[in-house]
Amino acid sequence: MASIEGAPSFTSDEALEHAVLQFGLSRHYRVSPLPSYDDQNWRLQSLDAANPSFVFKIANAGTNQGLDTTLSLT
Repeated sequence: MASIEGAPSFTSDEALEHAVLQFGLSRHYRVSPLPSYDDQNWRLQSLDAANPSFVFKIANAGTNQGLDTTLSLT
């Protein structure tokens, strides 16, 4: 598949670090990439049953102004 212009290319470790810094999460999450066309998405599954799991999205910089991130409960 051809690379989409502006598509993010973060590793799972980098994605978790962004989620920790931007949303105040702990680092106790298993990070799994999810399919996406021009963005990057990960499932952040808590290693502690007391905490929720999330979907973390880093949007394509070509479709937004700068880096745009979203964190959603699963």
